[in-house]
Amino acid sequence: MYELEEPDKGRAWMVAFSACIINLILSGLARMIGYLYVAVIKTYGLHKTGSNVAIHPQKFNTRSL
Repeated sequence: MYELEEPDKGRAWMVAFSACIINLILSGLARMIGYLYVAVIKTYGLHKTGSNVAIHPQKFNTRSL
């Protein structure tokens, strides 16, 4: 008939915790992109249009920022 499975022994909490940490890190990086943009301009002496080429594709991704 129907067999009960054993408990996951805490693995589900580790997966949920890991997903939360990864989401926090990615959200922080997404918010930090403006600071990185200014740092690239100052460090390499680029024009705003030339340095925007690497950052521009992030505007059209599936994650809304």
